[in-house]
Amino acid sequence: MRNIALLLVLTLVVFSSYAQQGAKKYKIRTVGFYNLENLFDTKNDPEKNDEASPIMEMKGDKEEVYIDKIDKLGEVILQLGAEKAKTSPAILGVAEVENKKVLEDLVASER
Repeated sequence: MRNIALLLVLTLVVFSSYAQQGAKKYKIRTVGFYNLENLFDTKNDPEKNDEASPIMEMKGDKEEVYIDKIDKLGEVILQLGAEKAKTSPAILGVAEVENKKVLEDLVASER
């Protein structure tokens, strides 16, 4: 009876070891969605209602505020899922963005 138990344990160890060697390794990726909350540039576009954006209503240095917002949003996006995936999101959906140029500024921002 002891021999059978010992044989069973050894068999399980061998199969467990074999199964771990053949196990597939997966990388975790993050997929996210982020509402960028009225991410508008500082230029007035007559074909859009961008006069109502908070940045267009400002009296001070709009460009400095715009760059600061872009940089801060970029930093937050980089951190999405970083704790588990160890990288920035593989796919990110966004909302409330004025145009393609604003997205390009966000991607190119220095962080």
